[in-house]
Amino acid sequence: MTLCRPPPLRYYGDVKWLSILTGLLLVGCAQPNSKDTPPSPAFRVLGENVTIEPARSDESIGWEVRARLDRTGATELAGVIVQIEDGIVTLRGSAPNRQATWRAEGAARAVPGVKKVINAIQLTTPGSGY
Repeated sequence: MTLCRPPPLRYYGDVKWLSILTGLLLVGCAQPNSKDTPPSPAFRVLGENVTIEPARSDESIGWEVRARLDRTGATELAGVIVQIEDGIVTLRGSAPNRQATWRAEGAARAVPGVKKVINAIQLTTPGSGY
């Protein structure tokens, strides 16, 4: 009966370097733990480390949307009415072209605190009386 012997390890130098590199990688990935600051948890427990930003009022959002509309196109967007309810902005009124309606919608979306923008701006056509 013949017993199989494992082949002799011929690449001992490669295994040695591989173990050294693995050790250096593990040491390099370890983060130093300062005694002054406790380690941060990997996940948050309900209510822990949560910062809540104060919600903006509809009135302050409305003022900022109107100011941005005036800066974007004061003459083109003068006929746009801004209505806000629970952070949802509705733009109503008239504008001379489609680009003006898109600019108005983009200006409203850029205001912090706006959840949704409903663009109900009508296009004025020449001779329509608007």
